[in-house]
Amino acid sequence: MKRILIMSLLAATLCYTSACNSGEKSANADQNTGEDQAMVSPGQENLAANEAPTTSDPNAGREANVENSDAAMQPGDASKPAGDMTAEQFAKEAASGGMMEVALGELATQKAQAQQVKDFGKQMMADHKKANEKLKSLAAQKKITLPDQMMEKHQQHVTELSKLSGSEFDTHYMSMMVEDHQEDVSKFKQAASSLKDAELKSFASATLPTLQQHLEKAQQINSSLEGGTARTKGN
Repeated sequence: MKRILIMSLLAATLCYTSACNSGEKSANADQNTGEDQAMVSPGQENLAANEAPTTSDPNAGREANVENSDAAMQPGDASKPAGDMTAEQFAKEAASGGMMEVALGELATQKAQAQQVKDFGKQMMADHKKANEKLKSLAAQKKITLPDQMMEKHQQHVTELSKLSGSEFDTHYMSMMVEDHQEDVSKFKQAASSLKDAELKSFASATLPTLQQHLEKAQQINSSLEGGTARTKGN
């Protein structure tokens, strides 16, 4: 009987120990699972954040780059100085201006009242005809087609002065000559220093002293006329 009791106690003890061990293993398993979840959770959050859809335009960066590229290619950059002109532009502008000077000089010989104005007109006809012939020859060599008529802005001056005569013509003509030759001197200086075409650059340099003489003479005559003052642009 004693032996049976001892055996029963041993069996109960073994069952209790087994149950305890099972409980501990289960608790440890639950704890490890929680730790694993805690360790995985941040990565999962980052992954979710990376996979979350964005509202930004995927082409925004590309469009910005295109806009920057286009801006860099816009004209007027440092590779081309402001106000620069090509040889053809200079030749055409000079040809039109020269035709205007000849036409206005002829008007001066017909309509001017003061003899000094008539004489100045004759000088304009002679000097600008000579310069025009030289320019035509250079343009032909370079296959540049010069205008056979004046540009509109030059024709307007001829039309305006053709309506005047006497002292009124003298005043307007000489003030116009001051203004026009100021512009001519500026343009020919620019051409003489910046044109890449050697022959036209030389033409500008050779013609410049004559234009400067015309300007000085025009200023002298203009100031000697009664009420003669150089017009400002736009008047």
